[in-house]
Amino acid sequence: MSIFTGRITHLGGTKIFARLDMNEAGEVAQYLVYSMSVGTDSETAMIIPLPVSSQSEDALDFIPLNGYTEFFDHMEKGFPSPLAGLDKGIASIASDPGSPRNKLAVQAVGDFIASFVPTLGDFDRLDTRFHLPASTWDKLSQYRDWGYAVFQLKESAVGKASAKGFARRIHPMAFQFPTDMDESLYFPTLLVHDGQVNDTREFDHTLYFQGEEYHDFADEITPNNADAFMKIEKAGGIVHPDTVCGRRSIVGMFANEDTCVSRPE
Repeated sequence: MSIFTGRITHLGGTKIFARLDMNEAGEVAQYLVYSMSVGTDSETAMIIPLPVSSQSEDALDFIPLNGYTEFFDHMEKGFPSPLAGLDKGIASIASDPGSPRNKLAVQAVGDFIASFVPTLGDFDRLDTRFHLPASTWDKLSQYRDWGYAVFQLKESAVGKASAKGFARRIHPMAFQFPTDMDESLYFPTLLVHDGQVNDTREFDHTLYFQGEEYHDFADEITPNNADAFMKIEKAGGIVHPDTVCGRRSIVGMFANEDTCVSRPE
């Protein structure tokens, strides 16, 4: 699931990469990379709920990819058949204030300011602009025990009045987290906008992954390993060089839900 805390005038061309691996603590962890084209006429942040197996404040590792803005462009070059998205626009939900406590750590991650919120009750330790109405979370009870990655765009030239409201592609957001879904790939594709959890939504998504056990989910598999088309040294350990990649396109009107890909039994 993804939520924006300010008004969004356009959202489309979503690309997500997922891969399971072991982290330094010996836990099953998932890499997740997320990118999209977005237009906004106000300062905003993106909240991504995550099925974390640990709710320690340092459980999530942010990975800066501002030095590899071509991550998904290069990923796409691995596939013989190109894909085109619909690039649809979507509005977002607004935020509510909450009571202050000790602040959570804030990190500069490329062009973002990012935080990991370990529990739903910790949102009041972030700036009030990140708070969401209790009524919204009441509709999303399945996420109450999850952790949350929060990304805020830094101030830049594209945020000035002359550029507000125009869509722009932001560099990929990336991180690794210990996952409670240790045999499944998690893609946050459910979207909440205007405070509503709609049953269906317009998708414009391309999902990429690594993991031979998930090949049945793919529309297409790269004929070569990732080191043939990715700049592995710039990818922050996210992509395994000696493994092929899978791709699946989800474009059109579908059930508004996250995408979880399980290993075949």
